Amino acid sequence: MLLKCPECGGRVCAQPIVLGVLYFLYVWDVMLFGYLAYLDSLWYLAVMVVGWLILDYFAIYVPLSPLRAKPDPSSQNPPKGHE
Repeated sequence: MLLKCPECGGRVCAQPIVLGVLYFLYVWDVMLFGYLAYLDSLWYLAVMVVGWLILDYFAIYVPLSPLRAKPDPSSQNPPKGHE
């Protein structure tokens, strides 16, 4: 997945391995703490929500990698000595 900024030409790319790890952690968080809340105490639901919010924070900021903007071919000058 590639996102482009129309203003500056900057690009960011989503890293699929990182997104896969985050997906696994989301499932693990819900399964483990949901099961513990079912067996023991509803306080585990609060722990699950806190874990979910921490994973959301990382899911927003971590998996996007900045890429350099593509050079605009119309603005490039020919190299010196090749005129």
